[in-house]
Amino acid sequence: METKLKEAYVKTADYCYQGTIEENGVASFLGIPYAKPPIGSRRFEAPQPLDPVENHPLRVATSPGPISFQDSETAPLWNHQEQVMSEDCLYLNIFTPAKEATDKLPVLFWIHQGASLYGAGSDQLLHGKNLAKKGIIVVTFNYRLGVLGFLAHPELSNQTESEASGNYGVLDILAALDWVKERIADFGGNPNHIIMGGQSAGAGATAYLLTSPELKVSLKGAIMLSTAPMSYPDIPYSLAYYEKSGQAYMEQFGLTTYQQLKTAPVSTWLNKSPAIPGHFSFARDNLLFKEELKGCFEKGHYQKVPILMGMTKDEFSRGVTYGKQWSKKQCYQQVQSILGEKTEAFFKKGFLRDSKDLAKEFKSIFGREWALAEMIHSANWLKQYQEDVYLYRFDQAPPREQADFYGAKHCEDLFYVFGTFDTADFAWRKEDYQLGETMQDYFVSFIF
Repeated sequence: METKLKEAYVKTADYCYQGTIEENGVASFLGIPYAKPPIGSRRFEAPQPLDPVENHPLRVATSPGPISFQDSETAPLWNHQEQVMSEDCLYLNIFTPAKEATDKLPVLFWIHQGASLYGAGSDQLLHGKNLAKKGIIVVTFNYRLGVLGFLAHPELSNQTESEASGNYGVLDILAALDWVKERIADFGGNPNHIIMGGQSAGAGATAYLLTSPELKVSLKGAIMLSTAPMSYPDIPYSLAYYEKSGQAYMEQFGLTTYQQLKTAPVSTWLNKSPAIPGHFSFARDNLLFKEELKGCFEKGHYQKVPILMGMTKDEFSRGVTYGKQWSKKQCYQQVQSILGEKTEAFFKKGFLRDSKDLAKEFKSIFGREWALAEMIHSANWLKQYQEDVYLYRFDQAPPREQADFYGAKHCEDLFYVFGTFDTADFAWRKEDYQLGETMQDYFVSFIF
């Protein structure tokens, strides 16, 4: 049987896929593997291509695959539904409005948020059917997170020819992109018109990959939401830095040797000690990343494509609670998590010194001033290398309790970008749906 996209049936060079026709007419294909499961001996290894098959066996692609292991207490903050977790997590999802395989529609390759520790491409917040209805193909996917995706460790580095470890989650992203490049034409997409994008950690990954010599796909654009490419602290993030932090983290569980790291059950560390954001992330390993990120963009050392950046007005209200006061210590810790070594200089300028409500003032300074200033600085700086740089600030507060206090929080523009209002129990208004339509039209215009 040949491809019939109107029936959500696609024949590729290897498999045939049976998906689902959504209620709006978009064909969805969920839980498609893009690499071998990174289990057993393949833990802490680069993703490996799937074995070739004959006679086009059928894969039913009607439900998402497992997601990467992540802290079960924090995961609900990033995932809008319960999902099965597993080391076997390298799956992607395709939402296509194409009627024929020859339609050659532009493709949005979306990297999910979650600090490289949490989240999933199959999060219902990122369900692509409504955005795809506008005439583009949307691809979301899972990649390895936290320890499994980003652990750098001397014992692991010593076992490789490159003498490097970590960045496995980044290699997963590249493997997913290669899979899309090779096969998206079968789903009605244009393999030469791929836009990479993401929000928060997904935007950070997009920025990093634009600077990587290992990004072999020529993109048509990049979208970075809630993370400006030049807003990262001036920390080298060298391989040695990550090896040291990774070694210290695993030692608390008695895992010190190569064999122990490769074979210990995930339960040995999962939910036992919180992973620190930034300790499991993109390492400058001289393979994928050879320069510090901020410096790459300052010097113009990146793949120059049209760039769309965006942020919400109240990015940092996610970390505050209505009616709850902060101590000076709590305030210092929050600032330090953002500014790192620049924290002392920040307080010496008098910020937050005399505030009667530190949490509220923090939200205002960092959400409406610092984050916006970083976005504007990045956009203006990149303008010296290219003209096609665009920036928006999203001000619409969803209709929740204490909406005036929280405003438009981190991630909340995604409800409007993807049109996934049904994932939050808010009393959505007519103006929210109208704004969602407008946001989607703007994004699709950029993608085309």
